[in-house]
Amino acid sequence: MADVTEKLTVAIVDDEEAARRGIRLLLENESDTEIVAECATGREAVDSILALRPQLVFLDVQMPGLNGFQVLEHILPHYRPAVVFATAYDDFAIRAFDVNAVDYLLKPYTDKRFQEALNRGRESVHGALGGIPANLAALLATVGTADRTPADPGKIVIRIGGRAILIGIDEIHAVSGAGDYMRLHTSEGSHLVRESMNNLAARLAPHGFVRIHRSSLIRLSSLHELRPRRDGLRTAVLRTGIEFTVSRSGRTRLEKALGQTV
Repeated sequence: MADVTEKLTVAIVDDEEAARRGIRLLLENESDTEIVAECATGREAVDSILALRPQLVFLDVQMPGLNGFQVLEHILPHYRPAVVFATAYDDFAIRAFDVNAVDYLLKPYTDKRFQEALNRGRESVHGALGGIPANLAALLATVGTADRTPADPGKIVIRIGGRAILIGIDEIHAVSGAGDYMRLHTSEGSHLVRESMNNLAARLAPHGFVRIHRSSLIRLSSLHELRPRRDGLRTAVLRTGIEFTVSRSGRTRLEKALGQTV
């Protein structure tokens, strides 16, 4: 846990100078923060984060070259700082949640809203962060629930507001946990739904899905390879290239489904 008497080191990443200046001016009023880097591109951000190891980064999403999410992909998880996304678009809230962002600032934001995000950054760095911020929760609330349409039991209906998106069960390769949500992985992308893993496991089992971990299901016909790991577990590699850890109990279920030892 970080020493709360030390200054919080911060990096600002945004391709717009005015946006960087705005954050800089707000942070200059904070006696316990120190700006260690300002970056105008994703590549600069990766280099600065790896070299300077800031504890907190205010990160824009839409930037030329590497975008904000690609910046994080270039940094191993245990080297990643706490991240507050600052963007003019609300479309990326789900992805922000998926990469464990501590907050999501929608431009233009007020000084008060910035202060809330900064406080969440402090709490994250000092190990005292709980829950997800109210504004991110509100955006995630637009994510649909999944149900089965009686007319076509081979499809899952994802309801988002007044819309209903139909996903064919035969399009789904895997399901993985994402906090309080489940992610349906298809060849065309993924869909986040509010549904319990137990419910989805029961619904998908008749369609050839096997639960290989407490947080993941895979379609057996999508399995391409099982790789041994040093810890004695297995990694399941699907034909789409996605990889999942196979727990010991999951391996037992796989062997039962396959009728042979793996």
